[in-house]
Amino acid sequence: MKGFRPTCDYIPVQKNTRETKLFEPMKKTSHLFALGAALLLPPLTSTFAQSTWQTVDDYQYAPGKAAINRGVAASADGTLFVAGAGADAAGVNHGVVHRSLDGGVTWDMVLDVPSVNLLRIAINPLGEVLAVGTQSVIKGKWVTYRSRDGGLTWLLADQFQFSSGGQATAWSVTADTARIYVSGTARDAKNVDHWVVRRSADGGLTWTTADNLPLQGATASIGITVTPSGSVIAVGYTAAVWTVRRSTDGGNTWAAVDKFRLGNYMSVAKGITADA
Repeated sequence: MKGFRPTCDYIPVQKNTRETKLFEPMKKTSHLFALGAALLLPPLTSTFAQSTWQTVDDYQYAPGKAAINRGVAASADGTLFVAGAGADAAGVNHGVVHRSLDGGVTWDMVLDVPSVNLLRIAINPLGEVLAVGTQSVIKGKWVTYRSRDGGLTWLLADQFQFSSGGQATAWSVTADTARIYVSGTARDAKNVDHWVVRRSADGGLTWTTADNLPLQGATASIGITVTPSGSVIAVGYTAAVWTVRRSTDGGNTWAAVDKFRLGNYMSVAKGITADA
């Protein structure tokens, strides 16, 4: 597992008929959760009673080419946004955002960026839509796109990498009423991976690096959230160890609050959420 890094590979999507369905909300569970995986463990299986699902968006950028979606978000008025990527007829990846104004019955493409993989999407408390990912070329920058009008128009708000020789990937995005946070990984000119959190305090106009942790071995900040009490929590892995880092002062200072590894296996925290 030495040198393991998250990838942006695509999977084929089978064509199906579009349908829609209103889903019952999931039962709420208290406290804070970091979700992830310890690699090489046996898969877990579960059976849920009375669970039914229907495909509401079935998409390929070009017939016969791979496509994948990796993030979903909903605005206060019920507008749905899905971020992902698809290959065109020439095999070039396009970062795309789909939007539905009618609860998933119909969808339209509101963002199409060639040579980009979009990995996550979020909506901040002000209603701005934020999509993050990476340039899908070798040694590309991480990218953050922002829309202030419900997806009608988009601006490239941030591009980041440590050097022209190092790949950078933005893996997740979250926001509170004052700040936007993007977490990811970036490789420097010496081929060292960095756990990185970028922050904007002016709605995405300017950005600074709020957390920067360089480590030899596989390192990345993959998920990030803001708790109702105002703490910022980022999760991922540092030198192949599941890691949770927290800031209680708006991203000014950070500390590791949880580290976990099962035996000698690589352990990865991939997502996080919080309630009151």
